Amino acid sequence: ENSPATKPAWCLEVIMESDKKKEAAPRMTADARDLCAQFTTASYARMKADTARVQAYERAIKIHAKGKVVLDIGVGGDALLAIMCVRAGAKKVYGVEVNRKSAVAAEATVQKLGLKNKIEILKGYSTDLKIPTCDLVVHEIIGNIASREGVALAIYDIYKRGIIPPNADTKDYNKRSIPQKSSTFIAPACMPGDEYWETHPRILAPPENWPMIKFEGFPWEDSVISKEFKLLEEIRFDAMPNLKPDPVSLNFNITKDSLLLGFIAYITVTTHTGIMVSSKDANSSWANPLLLLPKPLEVKKGEIMTLEAKIEMDTVQPRYTFKLCSSAEVEGESKGASCFELTFCIPRS
Repeated sequence: ENSPATKPAWCLEVIMESDKKKEAAPRMTADARDLCAQFTTASYARMKADTARVQAYERAIKIHAKGKVVLDIGVGGDALLAIMCVRAGAKKVYGVEVNRKSAVAAEATVQKLGLKNKIEILKGYSTDLKIPTCDLVVHEIIGNIASREGVALAIYDIYKRGIIPPNADTKDYNKRSIPQKSSTFIAPACMPGDEYWETHPRILAPPENWPMIKFEGFPWEDSVISKEFKLLEEIRFDAMPNLKPDPVSLNFNITKDSLLLGFIAYITVTTHTGIMVSSKDANSSWANPLLLLPKPLEVKKGEIMTLEAKIEMDTVQPRYTFKLCSSAEVEGESKGASCFELTFCIPRS
């Protein structure tokens, strides 16, 4: 049988470590709202155990929350960030949670800690709720592609409705949001080798027509086949989020002969100036997605790949459109044999 390392990336199977049986992988949802509603206790536990992630938020909250009325979008069953805000001196926290079980758990947590007069849990999507005016928004609805969980539209909505008003003097939202910004970086990649699969036997299959698989502990040095990562998107929360940013054109210099399967991504989240956490960190609770090409491509060292990307974030599920081109130029000379163009999208649903 083929090992996971030699299988095409679109063979979406779970390799079970216990008996090496191949089983149908659990399906991820294609809709951002469903994705948020499916978060489990285990999901929140992984995030809570991510020390770097938690501390980055805690440090920023200690700087900004004192004396503020705070909106926490995606409060979670532990109400972790909401409690941090209260302990940092927030006057009041409104915690929004769409997952009913998590909302009930959050209410129980707040009740147990005697914070019911400080933290109020609101059940539903922030875009559907009537929310009192607040001074600061705290949110941790950043996806493994930063825009994946619909964060740009959620923040745009609360700014547009005046739930978080802009600063009176500058008319921007500086110091109105934690985090300040989040970015996604990508690079071309091949399939990880056998050593990776010996310790990471499980992959999570995407839904139908969703060209993405997620990796934990991705072997960056072995599987990334370009000299550097390039910025795919940057979502700023200190200003009104741009839901339709200009398309980007990214050039990648291929560093070795390989079979290109797609583009691996990682994110960075800046909670305050000088305080940043990244999904590229070895212990990050964010998985790293590999955006798959419709078919694998043989590439040569020195070849220049150009990826054109367009991202639309004005709907609940953002839309990603990519076009990949190569002139097959190696060491400055055009070989003229491998000109191609591919277009693929991550669908809204």
